[in-house]
Amino acid sequence: MIEIYYELPFIFKLVVDAFAVMLILMFIISGIYYLPKKNREMKTEQLDLERDIAKKKVVLTNQLQEYAALVERTAKEKAKAAEEYAKLQKDNEDLMTENKKLEEANKKLKEKVGGRPPGSKNKTK
Repeated sequence: MIEIYYELPFIFKLVVDAFAVMLILMFIISGIYYLPKKNREMKTEQLDLERDIAKKKVVLTNQLQEYAALVERTAKEKAKAAEEYAKLQKDNEDLMTENKKLEEANKKLKEKVGGRPPGSKNKTK
């Protein structure tokens, strides 16, 4: 490739050299103007992303606090329900024992009822 360059007439060498210099200058100029602009755009985009992340963190923190409060409330309600259940179980046991006592008393009363009163045997006239 380089041999072809040296075989060209002088005017064509100048054109190739000018074209190469032009490309190099275009790259340098685009680097000077385009890269800082792109850098600024990327920084603003990064700031926007960081703001979005911060907002989402706040939302997640609030949701986590609400969830913790809900779990605490639920635990308290479960504890209260367990206490009420234990109390109702105790009341149920008390009522069952009272029911048994009353049934025994009822049986005794039924045994006493009926028949002739004592001392009235064989008095039929």
